[in-house]
Parts: sequence; C-alpha cells; structure tokens
Amino acid sequence: MKDRYIAFLAMAGIISLLSYTSHNNPTGYTVEELRTLYGSGDQSKWPAPHLFDEAKDGFQDIGPLSKMNFPEDNPYSEDKMELGKMLFFDPRLSKSGQISCANCHNPEIGWSDGSRVSFGHDRQTGTRNAPTLVNIGYAKTFFWDGRSATLEEQVKAPIENPVEMNLHMSMATKNIRKIKDYKPFFAKAFGNGEVTEEKIAKAVATFERSLISPPSKFDKFVSGKKMP
Repeated sequence: MKDRYIAFLAMAGIISLLSYTSHNNPTGYTVEELRTLYGSGDQSKWPAPHLFDEAKDGFQDIGPLSKMNFPEDNPYSEDKMELGKMLFFDPRLSKSGQISCANCHNPEIGWSDGSRVSFGHDRQTGTRNAPTLVNIGYAKTFFWDGRSATLEEQVKAPIENPVEMNLHMSMATKNIRKIKDYKPFFAKAFGNGEVTEEKIAKAVATFERSLISPPSKFDKFVSGKKMP
C-alpha cells in the first residue's frame, strides 16, 4: 500500500511538472512539441538536458544503440563470427568435455542461465551469477568487477577458471587443433588454418559482439520512425 502511495505521488508530480511546463513556463515545451522533437530522428533538435554539475562529465543523452565498434586488431567478418559461434557452443573447450560457454549463457534464457550462481566443473558453483551477453559488445569493462578490459581477454578467463571450465587455454587450443573439421573454418576466418589461443579468443569475442538486441519501440521512435 505504501509503495502504491509513493508511486501515486511520483506520477502526480510528473503530471504537475508537465502541466507547469506546458502552460506557465514561456520557455517550455508542450508534450506534443516534445514528441515531435524527440521523434524527429535528428538528435540535434532535442532540448538540452538540465544536469547537476556532478552529472555533466561524460554525460551522453539516451538514444538508439550506435553501430557496434570492432577493435582494429579484430575486425568483423561473417566467417569469423560463424567460427566464434561454433566455438561458443563447443564443450571441448572444457576439461570435462561437457561444459561450453553456452552452459552459462544460454540463448534460450536471454544469454544467461537464470540461476543465482552458475554450475561449473564437477558441479561446483561460482560466487556471482552469469550476466547476459546481449549488447555485451557495448561494455567498456567486463565481469562484474570490471577486471577485463576487452572481450578477447574476457573469453579466456572462464575457460581457465577451475570452478568454471577448468582447462588451461593452451590445452583447450590443443583440443580444438586436433579436430580436423575446424581447420577450413579457421582458414576462412583468418586466412590460414592454424589454430591458436589468440584466434579462438578473437573468434568468440566477434560472435559475442554480434549479440545485439533488436530495435525496441523506443529505438524506432527516436530514430524518426512513426509509431502507429
């Protein structure tokens, strides 16, 4: 009951603010004017936000997702993305041969696993839940504590973690190298069929950067697409 009362007060405040802005403030905008400006598809027309000084540094106005940026040393290619997808679902990157990246990042559960903490090698449990990989390519740091600066660096950690996949990256690479069917896929993605730790990390990272959420109604609206 208390939560409903607080929500009611918040909504009443927003309505009062809009009413004041529309009718009493000569420099304000009506709701319809704001709808037109924000739905124009031209972000330069949006009213300048009023920010506290503490919020000005690094502020970026909300808007549709920008185009995905790929590192200069790991540019996107369809072949590399497809190879990364194969590796992402391959349990042979784990010591038990039963755990793949997809165990904790299941596409059927929003690219996470829906659990409080994930199960890993020998049914061990971690201490943090697996985050979704949707839009992970837009992140600046990785893992909950931000200990990895790139997706390529992040890819290796779960493979080597004794609680997760429990296999040194060099051994995981050796396992993949033994599979002859992988060689033509590495050749298409990287120009030659040599299997290396770096190529595995780059391919999986490329696949993860391809996991982008589809445009929402909000994205379409601020992009200038008229809503029915």
